[in-house]
Amino acid sequence: MRRLVRYSPLLIGIGCGSPKESQTDTGGAGASSIEVIGILITPDELIVPVGSTVQLEATGLSAERSSVDLTDAVEWRSDSSAVAGVSNNLEEEGLLSGVSGGVSTIVAVFEGIESVPARVTVTDAELSSLSISPPSVIVGLGESIQLTAEARFSDGASADASSQVRWITGDAGVVTLESGGLLSAEGGGTTSIYVEWAGVESDPIEVEVVGSGSSGDVDLSIADVYATADGSGSLSAWVEVENLGDGTAAAFWVDMWIDPESTPSFGDWPDAYSECEYVGPGSTATVLLQGYTSGAGEHELFLVVDSTDDISETSESNNTAWADTSTGGGGTGDPNLVLSYFGGYSDLEEEVTYYWVDVTNETTADSVGFYVDVYHNTYEEPGIGMTGDEYVRVTELGGGQTEYIELIYEGTCAGCESWTLIDSFDEVDESNEDDNTGSYEVATL
Repeated sequence: MRRLVRYSPLLIGIGCGSPKESQTDTGGAGASSIEVIGILITPDELIVPVGSTVQLEATGLSAERSSVDLTDAVEWRSDSSAVAGVSNNLEEEGLLSGVSGGVSTIVAVFEGIESVPARVTVTDAELSSLSISPPSVIVGLGESIQLTAEARFSDGASADASSQVRWITGDAGVVTLESGGLLSAEGGGTTSIYVEWAGVESDPIEVEVVGSGSSGDVDLSIADVYATADGSGSLSAWVEVENLGDGTAAAFWVDMWIDPESTPSFGDWPDAYSECEYVGPGSTATVLLQGYTSGAGEHELFLVVDSTDDISETSESNNTAWADTSTGGGGTGDPNLVLSYFGGYSDLEEEVTYYWVDVTNETTADSVGFYVDVYHNTYEEPGIGMTGDEYVRVTELGGGQTEYIELIYEGTCAGCESWTLIDSFDEVDESNEDDNTGSYEVATL
């Protein structure tokens, strides 16, 4: 059971004050300028091939949500240096090395404060493919957007590889890219960008730079909330943020209070918060917030989108919502099953073809069971009711969740086109039925 209730008008002060500027620094020199209450490592989860290196960064956060670079100031620790080592040497602080296959946890410690741990998987699997998220971008001149690169490996594993890939722009006069995937809009026009790593290239995505400093009007709203709490006291909330305007919203905060005694006021520190990196015009994005409660059962939540007023909006009256939750609660409205990844390769030696299909429920409403089919070596888009050469049944898919599917076809093809279809027998009533298919040119190994 869950309930979503609009709260209007907007609380005085919340989302209406001056933006809380972030401090950035190198060498940890700015650490004394703020009182550090927490430390984050980026990337916080990654896959590293044996023998390769990745630069980690440690960021200190203050109660005012300002930040400082602590990469050179913290003590880096690995719980398994035989799997992944991390350097504290001068000029190499935070440099992670993949030593042997396995999993290791990395933490950064500063003045007795230990960071949220980062999880590192070291693998000897081959890199299979790369993809960029979001799949297309509209951005205003002078604005910046954080992009993400995902790597998929031959064993089916996938991870954020934004700091490991090389970011490449088709026209530096339109956009430039920093290592890590920060895109900056330099001039009006359209271009494409892609990433490359270890000889593997992603499909390009299209980027359009519009306007003279703004991509249009933005109006952010909390469209829905799905939240659950387990017996250990861990509470997770998936907040669906909708951009009702024709402009781009990037890099803003979503805050959550758990069981507040009264309506939170400006200056009250939230129980959980997360940054939303990008919501395109007329689009939605799902933000995950995690906090702790007294246990399972029903809890009341208060949520604020763009809590530090980083985004100029046409309306500030729809940025808050109340919601409540109980264990296993479901969202409202229709689910939307989206093909978020499709790829694979033919193993000529084993004479089989591996296919990977990632299905994401991009709303907060739970989905009933459905089939996912793969159609091997065909150039025709499949239709509803067509049984694939291989298929699997997904029993259910909760709001905001992703199902990672591997299908194996007995046979190979080199450079052929294959298709996949989600909900092939139309069992799920979806808010959008046009994003359930995709094709892929099969590579060989």
